[in-house]
Amino acid sequence: MKNHVRAITAIIRKDLIGLAPLIAIAFVAFFAVPLIASLDLENIGGDAGFWVFLQNNIYWLGFFLSMILVISAFQQDPADSLNHD
Repeated sequence: MKNHVRAITAIIRKDLIGLAPLIAIAFVAFFAVPLIASLDLENIGGDAGFWVFLQNNIYWLGFFLSMILVISAFQQDPADSLNHD
């Protein structure tokens, strides 16, 4: 039983290390989405149309990053990889 726990721990550690950059980007994006959506960016300056577009579509960024993270986690360990880990 102890060997199984070590193998599972090694797999989880490998997955977390391999997905760390994507997890960090998703973490930042998930906290940036509510900030950007609630800010009054039109008064900052620049192209007002861009800021309106960004505020309206920033939720899609969080959605797609979460989908990429889930797909990456599934692709990280296919079912037959349990034999060689």
